[in-house]
Amino acid sequence: MSTLTRLEVLDLEAAMIATFSAQIAVRATHPLAKRIKFPGVPASFSENIVLLAASKLFPKCSNCTAHFGGKRADIILFPAPCGAATPSAPLPSGLAVEVKATASRGTLELKNRDVQADFLVWLAFGNRFEGGGDPIIVNVVPNPRSNALLQGVAGRVVKLPAFIAAAKHSPDFTQHVHQHLNALI
Repeated sequence: MSTLTRLEVLDLEAAMIATFSAQIAVRATHPLAKRIKFPGVPASFSENIVLLAASKLFPKCSNCTAHFGGKRADIILFPAPCGAATPSAPLPSGLAVEVKATASRGTLELKNRDVQADFLVWLAFGNRFEGGGDPIIVNVVPNPRSNALLQGVAGRVVKLPAFIAAAKHSPDFTQHVHQHLNALI
C-alpha cells in the first residue's frame, strides 16, 4: 500500500462524501437502489489516517515512526531512530497495529490477527460520509490480546457499541473524537 500525503487523505475524504452523496441521490430516484450497499471504508484511507496521526494516537510511542506493516500487520510502530542493527542492539521488531474502520453500519468482523496485535484501532465514521456530520471517533486498544472480552469475539461480527463496552476493560483504552479530519491528521 502506498503512503498518502495529508492533502491526499483529505481529498480522499471528500471523494468518499461525494460517493455516498451520489448513492443517496440514486436511492432517491430509483427505489431498488436501496438494495445496493454503501461502499466500505477503504483500508488505504483508514490506515493512512492512523499513519499520519500516530503521534496523537500512541502517546507512549510519540518517538516512534509508523510504517505499513505488510503481511505482519496493517501498521508497524518502530522506535525512532531505528538506526542500524548491532550485536548489542538489533533492529527492533516494532509494535503491530491493526486498523479497522466503519461508516454508519458500525459493524465488522474482528479477526484473530486483530486481537493479537499490540494495538487495535477502530475508526468510527458514523454517518459522516452520508452528510450527517458525525465526528470521527478513534478507539485505541493497547494489548487487546490481554482483554478476555475481545478475545471472545475474535472471528465474529461485532457492533461498535459492543466493541467499546469490551474495550473499556482494557487498561489505557483511549477514544479520540475529532469533528474535522484535518484536526486529527
